[in-house]
Amino acid sequence: MSDLRQTIRDAISRVAPDVDPSSIPNDAEIREEAGLDSMDLLSVLAEVAKATGVEVPEAEYGSITTIDDFAEYLRSHVGA
Repeated sequence: MSDLRQTIRDAISRVAPDVDPSSIPNDAEIREEAGLDSMDLLSVLAEVAKATGVEVPEAEYGSITTIDDFAEYLRSHVGA
């Protein structure tokens, strides 16, 4: 799962180059810690989808608030 976390951190870095994604705790809210607005978060989701092939449906957005949440979601949907 650490590879998935790194994929998420890489996406955050591409969307918000001023943010050091390694400073975001896995259990902290991504938007709050990285200072992302809703459009930035959608861009992170799109970047991760490009990297993993897993698209998050809009209905699931609210359940993905931390890097751990996102990594777990991806883990359970990769290859699904």
